[in-house]
Amino acid sequence: MHRPIGCEGQGRRPLVSCPSLRLGAASFLSKIWVNRLLEQDRTEYAAHLEKVKNNYQQDVERLKADIERTQQRLQAHLDRSTYVHRVQFEKEFTALSDIWKAVADLRSVLEGLSWRDRDHEDDMQYEKRINELILPRFGRFVEVVDNQSPFYQQDIYRELSDAVTAVRTEITLARTENPKDTPDYYKQRRVARGDFETRAKKISDLIRVRLASLVVVEREQTERQTHDPR
Repeated sequence: MHRPIGCEGQGRRPLVSCPSLRLGAASFLSKIWVNRLLEQDRTEYAAHLEKVKNNYQQDVERLKADIERTQQRLQAHLDRSTYVHRVQFEKEFTALSDIWKAVADLRSVLEGLSWRDRDHEDDMQYEKRINELILPRFGRFVEVVDNQSPFYQQDIYRELSDAVTAVRTEITLARTENPKDTPDYYKQRRVARGDFETRAKKISDLIRVRLASLVVVEREQTERQTHDPR
């Protein structure tokens, strides 16, 4: 019978010493422990890497969306823009400035011409105010609208034409000899005045939008914009 190998031999030296067995077992267990730690680290690293990739992808998508929105806003601005030479811009700016000055000047004197004054003011005095304050400014308004008409947009001209009609109506009503004999006299004057005020505000908005859309460029830049295949 073979004798078991032990830490103490009797007659023979042990084939494997007890310390060697302990060292081998410890080495084997250490490898298992290290492998488990490495596997745990790999798992945690893979999860962290996946999280970083997801966050990065989300950041990229947000950045793409921001860029797309910015491009859309820029394109919308470009679509609304009108490229003109400096000479054209200055001519149109001068025309619109003259027009608005005439509108504002006429509006300021119309505010002082109340339809109720006909009941409390001498007819000659009332007529004098119309002749000296209203008619000259109205004439100037009509003149600048007509003279500058080739140099500004059609939609502004339409609003100005309607404003001229509203003021002409109010002046005609204001010079009525017997207003009490005219049906709805005061109502007609209020309507005409309100129409002019509405047109004046619309004209102001249109002028502001038009000037904001103008982009002054040199001739070479304008030619490139004109021939751009896009």
